Amino acid sequence: MTILYSQAKIFIHDENINDLNYLYQIIIRIEKDNVRLKDIVENYIYQTGIEQINPISTNDLHIYIQTINDFYYKYITFCQKAFDNHSQFINLLDRICRRLVNSNALIQTNGSTTKMAECLAYYCDRLLRKKCKEEIDIEKIFYQMKVLLCCMQDKDVFERLYCKLLANRLLKQLSISIDYEKLMISYIQESCGYAYASRMQQMCRDIETSVTISDQYRQTEQFPIRTSGVIPQSDLTYVKHNFIQYYNRLYNRRTLIWLHQHSNGELLICFKNVTYTLQVSTYQLIILLLFNNFSECSVKRIYDETQIQIDLLSQVLRVLFKSGILICTQSNEEENFNLNSIVKLSDDFTSMKRRINLNTPLKLIEQKEIEVFRKETDQGRHMRIQVTIVQIMKEHKLMDNNLLVQTAIEKLTSYFNPDVSVIKECIHGLIEKGYLEQRADRPDILYYIP
Repeated sequence: MTILYSQAKIFIHDENINDLNYLYQIIIRIEKDNVRLKDIVENYIYQTGIEQINPISTNDLHIYIQTINDFYYKYITFCQKAFDNHSQFINLLDRICRRLVNSNALIQTNGSTTKMAECLAYYCDRLLRKKCKEEIDIEKIFYQMKVLLCCMQDKDVFERLYCKLLANRLLKQLSISIDYEKLMISYIQESCGYAYASRMQQMCRDIETSVTISDQYRQTEQFPIRTSGVIPQSDLTYVKHNFIQYYNRLYNRRTLIWLHQHSNGELLICFKNVTYTLQVSTYQLIILLLFNNFSECSVKRIYDETQIQIDLLSQVLRVLFKSGILICTQSNEEENFNLNSIVKLSDDFTSMKRRINLNTPLKLIEQKEIEVFRKETDQGRHMRIQVTIVQIMKEHKLMDNNLLVQTAIEKLTSYFNPDVSVIKECIHGLIEKGYLEQRADRPDILYYIP
């Protein structure tokens, strides 16, 4: 056998598929488990993967995705032909790819496996935006991503972040094409499962419904809502209430929620007989519209009229001060203004541009979104762990505590890399809620309570 394995090692390193397959037929007649052969194959493919993949910077995800894809399909063909498509060797390759993907330089530098999921979600967002500068075949790179998505840990982080970025593209009309969005979602479903893609598919259906409703509203109402363009200054409130009534006639059991932080508009403003078009957020829009009625007003009055949260209002005003459109009557207060500071339109505003974009992201909103994202991710993981534990106990009725932890880890690994301490915490939580019970004489044995 030593001679056979030595020869097998030579064939594997030379990737001599035909001779290796002949040798494999001999080995499986002698040893059914093939443990030594699998070890040789695993060591070779893993070392080859390190040499090919690790030197590639994960900052260039295009090349990284292509390399992972080429590596996987090269060696899946190798295993299929050399080892008669035996499931043990196919599973071995899957295990190798997961090791390579989830222990790359990016993850080792940041000390967190979630970084890979975050980078991939942001990379997809960049490709799917209208102003993407990368000249690549989008359909091809999406197809190649399937391997990375299958192997990547922390799929839940990718799914949550991708949904957040998808919503932003759809709401702000930044997507290159709804068809490309659906194509990518179909690959996510194929790689990660229906549960990951269902929410994304619903978002695409919702935005298509929104476009249909808006088109119908334009045709039937006197004051159409505009997804872009100039909103009449004096009719803002009327248009809002008019659209709510129209929407309630269509869907009388649904609640319409206005997401002002995602809304924007265009405002015409005239300085020294020159008309400028301002691209503004909803918050900026309602503040600037106040100056149709007031030549100047205090920050407190702006707050009372708009009811914008004071921390958020401060950031919005600073952007308008920095642009030079609004000024404080006391010039030294523009950085350290208070509720009593007086604000007015600038008398000498000028710009070389006729269209000016003031709609920049606000730090307060961005920080809150990051905090909410992290909180929702943790809550989602806790919920999935609890659901998994209950499913296991419902099936087994009685189980050792350590075995339950190990079984839960095996089931959760396809979603994320679970922490043992968090699993134990969830077990104690389920005991307190009355889903599980410890045996009186042996606390390490758990019962499921129907």
